[in-house]
Amino acid sequence: MANTLPSGIQRPEGSDNNNLAAYNANLDIIDFLGRPYQEKVDTSSWDADAQVYTKVQYLRPEDGSVAISCQLSNKNSSGKYTTDTWTLGMPGGTKTRTWTLTYDSAGNVVNKTYADS
Repeated sequence: MANTLPSGIQRPEGSDNNNLAAYNANLDIIDFLGRPYQEKVDTSSWDADAQVYTKVQYLRPEDGSVAISCQLSNKNSSGKYTTDTWTLGMPGGTKTRTWTLTYDSAGNVVNKTYADS
């Protein structure tokens, strides 16, 4: 299975034999991505100038553990955050996803450029 999607799901090729372990790993990722997580805002991360919370976590419903941590960083001269980083506690290990944020003249996000890290 040389073809792995950005989500971590492995796409079998035509010559691959059935592999139960790989199939189960794919199901774990699908389950992780489709769960109804509980949002927990870190109220101590409030940035009054930018009018945003810079840290948010998403908790697993079954035990309250952190599944996803999100953090804004790299505040520019206009007072806007230019980096949005997510740390995902995936079944196969931790993954980090990072986006660069671009704003218009009114201060609205107009583009999020993804960079796998």
